[in-house]
Amino acid sequence: MQRKFLLSLIVIMLVMITDGCSGAGMNPLTPADNPGELIPDIATDNPDPLREPVSERVLWGLWNVTFDPATMEVVIVPERNTQAHFNVTNMILPPACDDCFNVAVNSFDPVTHILDADVTLRNPTPIGGYDVRGILHTNDYGHLLTNPDDWTAFWDMPGGGEINPFIAFAKDQPLRMFAGNVSHEENFQVFIPTPPAYFALTFAVDASFPTNCPEPYSISDFVQDGI
Repeated sequence: MQRKFLLSLIVIMLVMITDGCSGAGMNPLTPADNPGELIPDIATDNPDPLREPVSERVLWGLWNVTFDPATMEVVIVPERNTQAHFNVTNMILPPACDDCFNVAVNSFDPVTHILDADVTLRNPTPIGGYDVRGILHTNDYGHLLTNPDDWTAFWDMPGGGEINPFIAFAKDQPLRMFAGNVSHEENFQVFIPTPPAYFALTFAVDASFPTNCPEPYSISDFVQDGI
């Protein structure tokens, strides 16, 4: 009888522990099924006020970039048509901000077709974002970012691959926070396909808000033998 009682007590405790653990984790963040829908609201995705707020990806801006090899300059135009399919915050887009996305061309190698450029982002608001990424969309022409920090499926558009390379900004800041009223610069190495396609470069900037992203942000020093 005593043995049966102890076994029953152990089973009850295991059930209680399992139930407690299953309720403590955050819901994983995934891209919206419909590109026209933003990721679920913080209020609906996090009903318990005692838990930390669930972060979501916010699209700060979307642009078309054309490179002119004759002048070594780029022309930046907001991607108005595609923005209609996304919930863009317009935080760093004209007319809210005319100088929040700048590209300075350092060099272009006509042999390797690598465009070396420094991209500067400025946050003109007092609101900070976390894990800010500059995403270069892959496309059917074959443009490619050759020095990505990682790849993401967020904000994918028709054409190219289903995931796109990105460079992370503010990596040296505490909690990778892109604070308000500051600028950050990162270097981009972009492959221009042959025959030369100096157009059709689409660039997106997104951030996690109001906290760091719950999904894995980066993977480094990964080694696996036998693959």
